[in-house]
Amino acid sequence: MALVLLCWGWVFAGIHILNTIYAFYCFLFKRGLIVPYVFLILAVILLGGCASKTESKWIYQTRKATQEEVSKAKIECDWDLKLDLAYRQILLSPSAKITPEINSIYKSMRRCMAIQGFISESIIEKNTNTMLAEVTKRNNESCPIIIDEYTKLDRIYSTDKQYIALYTLTGLNFDYIDKYEFFTKIKKALIENVCSNYINIAFMNNGVDFNYIYKDDNQNEVISIIIEKSDCVDESVL
Repeated sequence: MALVLLCWGWVFAGIHILNTIYAFYCFLFKRGLIVPYVFLILAVILLGGCASKTESKWIYQTRKATQEEVSKAKIECDWDLKLDLAYRQILLSPSAKITPEINSIYKSMRRCMAIQGFISESIIEKNTNTMLAEVTKRNNESCPIIIDEYTKLDRIYSTDKQYIALYTLTGLNFDYIDKYEFFTKIKKALIENVCSNYINIAFMNNGVDFNYIYKDDNQNEVISIIIEKSDCVDESVL
């Protein structure tokens, strides 16, 4: 979003300068304004390029958002009004720079969309660890969670591009369990779960791995499973 604002700001500032120079030239040499909107036409072409290259893809909860859903959410957030205000701020700022006021407008737009369950893939790309920390913090608020009679999710947190979930396995005697078979079944279930969530995919596309650590009743690590982007290759979401 900041890149879009900056792109539009520079184009508007450039068009304004060029039109001023052109009008002054016509005044000096007493020429008619034969093509007063040449630069405006050029602006439309340039702005179209800016928009196409920087348009965000949105995720709604755990899936790709439809255009209709995004449009409805943007109306609820007064998106166009705030965007217009941001553009005006850019035109007033020195050298069309992104100012704290513009950032504040941008954050309020993002916050409003997030409240409605939308997150932009470009935001994850530019703020991967920050967004990962926010997601894990929010997920961890529900912990501990009893998954089934043998499994409890204790904690979720993140480190540098690592999503980490800690589990406790209770009432299982691992002396009599085929750990390879156990590992294979759990990893298959985790891959199906992780790779069906578009927020997870967006994180994976920016280098995040998902690490699931299982411990026994005595908090000794039993298995650790890492789900990477390559694990989702067979899934249609990538």
